[in-house]
Amino acid sequence: MKKQFLLSVLLTVTVSSLIAQGNWSQKASFSNSPLSKAVAFSIGDKGYVVSGADTIVGLSNDTWEYDPATDVWTQKADLGGVARRFAVGLATEEFGYVGLGEGLGSDPADFWQFNPVSNIWTKKANFPGGSREWATGFSIGDKGYIGNGYESKGKKDFWEYDPAANSWSQIADLAGTGRSGSVGFSIGNKGYACTGAVNNTGATDELWEFDPSTGQWTEKAAFPGQARAYAVGFVLNGKGYVGCGLDENGNALSDFYAYDPVTDSWEEAAALPGPARYWAVGFSINGKGYVGTGQENSNQYLDDFWEYTPAECTTPTNPQTTNISGHSAKLQWTSSAGATKYKVLYKIDNIGAVWISKTVSASTTALTIAGLLPNTVYKWKVRSICGSQQSDYSSASYFTTSLKLENQIEEEIYLDVYPNPFSSQALISFFLEEASQTTLDVFDLAGRKVQTVLNNSLEAGRHEVKLNNELLNEGIYFLKLTVRGKTSITKAVAH
Repeated sequence: MKKQFLLSVLLTVTVSSLIAQGNWSQKASFSNSPLSKAVAFSIGDKGYVVSGADTIVGLSNDTWEYDPATDVWTQKADLGGVARRFAVGLATEEFGYVGLGEGLGSDPADFWQFNPVSNIWTKKANFPGGSREWATGFSIGDKGYIGNGYESKGKKDFWEYDPAANSWSQIADLAGTGRSGSVGFSIGNKGYACTGAVNNTGATDELWEFDPSTGQWTEKAAFPGQARAYAVGFVLNGKGYVGCGLDENGNALSDFYAYDPVTDSWEEAAALPGPARYWAVGFSINGKGYVGTGQENSNQYLDDFWEYTPAECTTPTNPQTTNISGHSAKLQWTSSAGATKYKVLYKIDNIGAVWISKTVSASTTALTIAGLLPNTVYKWKVRSICGSQQSDYSSASYFTTSLKLENQIEEEIYLDVYPNPFSSQALISFFLEEASQTTLDVFDLAGRKVQTVLNNSLEAGRHEVKLNNELLNEGIYFLKLTVRGKTSITKAVAH
């Protein structure tokens, strides 16, 4: 009983609107022959493609090294044991590891270590979970992790390999149903298993994170593309890139998405050029991603190879200040490709004045700041935040708030809420021109008052009040500030 990729329910997904720019360039084709069902890893500044099935000898135990500096492939020592396809691979800082898979007549449970300095494969302790194909692997620090896979049905057990002791220990099973053909990768001290073929229901878009400090798996934001199996991935600049693969209707795919663990969110990346494919290989070297080989819908094996360069996190441009009053101003700038947030700093233009920091979503390129002093020069600057990366700040821009004349009609009171949306606590700031009895109430969407945050006599000047969401359900609320019969209302979102 060999494997069957179940084609059943087509899942409906919502694609993230964030676009992570980047570009692909074609590199030297894989040297031996068109190849599929191989594994790959990188060590230092070299990439390695091992085993698989080619169009010349069938199952392979070849090892090929790719040097991006010269764009040259070099054959290295053969993998030990039987020739195989559908193996699993991973790498620590010094060594590569390959094992399991499908051999001629039987599925091996062996595990091999590759030393790139000596060009030698050494047999290590057999994988104790039993033979299987399409397993998932990743490394965290000096430990390796292997699990999932297929042997008569999808597996969900996971195991940790300790190279120092050459021993395996079982860790927590991946939650949910058994699966195979998932993409494994690690970022920092966490490991991830993404997408895959699942028992009885076709493919999945799930992403699971493993934390070795707790020994637990946690489900994270789902992959935003079509559910799929046999995809490929690599890690760049603190983000995990996943793409290609086979959807539940048996169609090869070429789209790519980048996962940011800091924000638990996905961005759409540039699709892989060339034929759509599955069973490809991928790795990263020196800030570049590499994907190639595999097979397309016609079962044609492929030998093309591609390099991915992510977009730089660029500085926002064209800063402008509008709607300037005695106590507020609107700061605006031009959007930056790849940004997920913008961070704004502003302060009085005096030596020793403290910068005030605000962060807004990349869905907006403007911020109204309130509680300013009249007839005062301010300076501000803005930077892009692109997941775990950030740009330089823009050059400082300056503006002067207006002068409040004697007997001037009082202007509107501006409320500022930060952060917004907020999870546990928000800081509400406003400016009073003179001492006043002040109330701040919170209303829900039905117009019901749910909380009074403030009801005090306050001195003139800038004030900040904390709003805790302990008494608030997730949703939209309106904050109403009342001062001497005048009101200011703004929206706040609790989640």
